Amino acid sequence: MRRLLVVIVTMAVSATLFVAGRAVPASASAPSDQGSARVAAEDGEGDTGTETEGPSEPAEDETDTPSADPSDDSSGTPSAEPTDDDSATDGPATDDPAPDSTKGKAAARSSYKVASGVTLNSPLGNYNTKYAILRKIHGAINHAPKNSHIWIMSWNIYWQNSVDRLLEAQRRGVYLHILMDGGNYSSAVPNPSWRRLRAGVRKYNLAHPNHKSQAKVCKGACRRSSGGQAHAKFFLFKKAGASNYVVMQGSNNLTLASAINQWSDIYTHAENIDLYRFMVNRWKEMWKDRNPKTQWMRFENPKFQIYLSPRGTGFGSSESSDPLLKTLKATRCKGATGGAGNSNNRTVIRVAPDVLRGVSGTSWGWKVAYRLRQLWNGGCDVKVGYTILGKNIYQLLKRKAGRGPVPLRHLVQDFNGDKEFDRYFHLKVWTINGVIGSDKSAYWAMNGSSNISPMSAKSDENIGIYRPASIVKRYQKHIEYWFNNPPPSARVVPSRIKGVVDPYRNVDLD
Repeated sequence: MRRLLVVIVTMAVSATLFVAGRAVPASASAPSDQGSARVAAEDGEGDTGTETEGPSEPAEDETDTPSADPSDDSSGTPSAEPTDDDSATDGPATDDPAPDSTKGKAAARSSYKVASGVTLNSPLGNYNTKYAILRKIHGAINHAPKNSHIWIMSWNIYWQNSVDRLLEAQRRGVYLHILMDGGNYSSAVPNPSWRRLRAGVRKYNLAHPNHKSQAKVCKGACRRSSGGQAHAKFFLFKKAGASNYVVMQGSNNLTLASAINQWSDIYTHAENIDLYRFMVNRWKEMWKDRNPKTQWMRFENPKFQIYLSPRGTGFGSSESSDPLLKTLKATRCKGATGGAGNSNNRTVIRVAPDVLRGVSGTSWGWKVAYRLRQLWNGGCDVKVGYTILGKNIYQLLKRKAGRGPVPLRHLVQDFNGDKEFDRYFHLKVWTINGVIGSDKSAYWAMNGSSNISPMSAKSDENIGIYRPASIVKRYQKHIEYWFNNPPPSARVVPSRIKGVVDPYRNVDLD
């Protein structure tokens, strides 16, 4: 497989009200981050540059079947991705086991269903493991029937294979509504995939005056008048085969890089019309590309919450509305019961933040990291797998005081020995299993598109909070596996090192 080429981007080196079906304002602009070793224009969330097209997916991989994931087996041997928790928060859903060799006719197969639940990938796995998330998104696209709607917000759309499927759906009479961040389509980043998608949408609309699909970019955050990025990643399907009102949200973009260079995730909801409408309404606000009345919104359900950012004015002086910091402050380390926590009844915290940055003592990121260190010193069972930590936060977590350094693992890989990272953890997942507030057998997980950084506070982001134990354990086990079995890097090859090395040259921390 030909390697993805990316533009060099400068980066940093070193509630609980449960009202089902409600959209609720979650009011909470972002502090500056002068504490990182190097501050990128996009706060580490750089553009992906030029890309070779790579292979097309074979027909037999178009169905939504379970994928292999080494995190599901403590021995590291890939095993089938479990599906027993896949419908934990939504209506029933099953996987379609049959191969499908006809994209155009796939939408007519009413037996196809989209499975709810967690989907994870690994760029080190076999084909199915690498493309587990893209196959799920593509399966829903392939099975969207005539007159149905697909709504996509992806920070980047950069794979002809995905564009082919979207344009084929449009030819079936599906209405496309597509948004992308403007930084990924410019004179510096020509993005032939996006150019082809836009041209295809225009051409079809001209030939079919009654059909109006949409595709455009936002110059900054769509739901903010200036600053930020359109950094959210969600995929909405009014109908996909026999499944209705499908919502997929997580850290995965519609790019080839997401399969072969990144560890990512999505969480899928099916048969939830209220959540679907909430997300579609936020997409419509994004399309207007200006401030809505309320930027920081949440959807509430007894088992999960979905937040849509920008967090809005006031965030930075008071983070009381931030679900992560609020939960970390309520977490206690001892006394877990009912099977929660570890064997010593200590709270277990597993963190895969991708990017964690902030100015010493004042910023959101610093407060999150400081509280994490407090919990480690207090006896919590903590492990952190990261891609980038700001310099100040790295020093904070590595202090020898108290219990000593917080357990950290740099989950990146250099596979050719040139000292530049080629593969990297792209999840933005936090899990807590133990004592939260008065609940001594609590389970809590956060996923989505949001890093913990000043840029994330003012960007379009999607954030999911999940409480069923099966979901939390699924994410926790995944982080645990890769913390204990980090991706191997090749031995340094001096002849490959030319001049000053930027280890994040190939990293696209979107």
